[in-house]
Amino acid sequence: MQALEKFYDNGDSDGKNVLTTFMNEQAHHFTTESDALASENKLEWTECYKKFCAIYEAHVETILKEQGIDEAKFMAACKEVASKNDEESQTNFYVQILISLAEYENFIAMMQSHKLSHN
Repeated sequence: MQALEKFYDNGDSDGKNVLTTFMNEQAHHFTTESDALASENKLEWTECYKKFCAIYEAHVETILKEQGIDEAKFMAACKEVASKNDEESQTNFYVQILISLAEYENFIAMMQSHKLSHN
């Protein structure tokens, strides 16, 4: 979990924050009114989401390999942490991020929030 925390907080091993870089590069596709549930979704949003998932999954897989952690065991551990629903737990916080970023609606909301804060 510490390696994933580092990824979220500091970026990859080179110190480049992969998520922020992606959002900066792709934010022009979104508006401050972008809403995955309330409107028809643009094709650009879906394409951005697919790119994001590929980047995100590749980095998580790299971290797991570097730590010598089996993906199935990691997912089982994440589900166990999530099932405890301990809002005070730092580990639960990162597991919830991991889960939520993989959902389309949350991705659109993240991009909209990024657009709002960087206008």
